[in-house]
Amino acid sequence: MNNKANNKRFVINRVDLGQRTTGYEVFNAGVNGGEVVGMTTKQLKDAVAAGQVYGVLMAGEELVLDEAKGFHSIMVKTGIGTLTSTDPEAVANMVYTVYDRQGDNFKVVSSRFGRL
Repeated sequence: MNNKANNKRFVINRVDLGQRTTGYEVFNAGVNGGEVVGMTTKQLKDAVAAGQVYGVLMAGEELVLDEAKGFHSIMVKTGIGTLTSTDPEAVANMVYTVYDRQGDNFKVVSSRFGRL
């Protein structure tokens, strides 16, 4: 894994309870072959400010997707096994995030935390 990916975390899912965002699920590629950790909105904002996270950035006080880097939608977990996209036009119920590239091969993690 390249050093750039080794030091970064990637936002995979947003976790909502009703209409309220309760946190985010973040993939840390550099720990034990990759681990998923839960972060509160405040923890994620602090990590974004420190430059430790791919996928979102700050727009004023709000977290927004980093579309310039290809993050156009993420999945929202609203219950056990229930994922919907932030893109209302999307028909997919799973998103893959590329976290490393080695030549023509890509390492990805899915919104259900499967790794390829």
